[in-house]
Amino acid sequence: MDVRRQLPEVYSRMSAIEIPDTTCRALPVDPPTETAPRCIIVTGPRHADKTSWLNDTIRALRVNDPAARCAVLTAEDGTATVERLAKIAPPITTRRVYLPCPCCPAAADLPGHIRALVDVSQPDWLFIELPVLPASGLVGEFDAVLGWERVLVVCLDDRWAEARRLHRFSPFQASFIESANQVIEPRPVVRDSTAPSSQAGETPPTIVTLE
Repeated sequence: MDVRRQLPEVYSRMSAIEIPDTTCRALPVDPPTETAPRCIIVTGPRHADKTSWLNDTIRALRVNDPAARCAVLTAEDGTATVERLAKIAPPITTRRVYLPCPCCPAAADLPGHIRALVDVSQPDWLFIELPVLPASGLVGEFDAVLGWERVLVVCLDDRWAEARRLHRFSPFQASFIESANQVIEPRPVVRDSTAPSSQAGETPPTIVTLE
């Protein structure tokens, strides 16, 4: 699958990536300022392949611009995002955010963590991975405090995809999908081509992790 086709047209004017026009609802934006990177927020239920989408998208960006600086802030549990991104070179700066309460997004100080990550890494692209339950509140806080242009990508698992096809979304799901700039349907399971090479003498990629 060509991940570049999944990126919304909203950022096609901002980089050297040539992205075909898509049917997703795009948010017209101006190029980012000197202090605001291009921001993509990705969320969705568990097992919705958010980490795979991040992994493939960053690789696609690097094909077109090998020097692109990327940073990832993740508020998801587990280490899958950090471990898989560690296989991409050059280094990607990541930061983990621990949510004290999914019902109180302000308690996590997401804007503060974003500012700290951007100050340290000065990325061209900032990816923010959020769990689906508190995502609406966290995105709202992002908009209210930072006000940066951003794209919201929602990855679906099989259950969400089926509910969407059958028009059986709950009001929360329907509203959330409506606010997305792009919705990613589940994809068939394929062999992971990002497995580390076993060739002798190969230097593994490195990653900078901030806690």
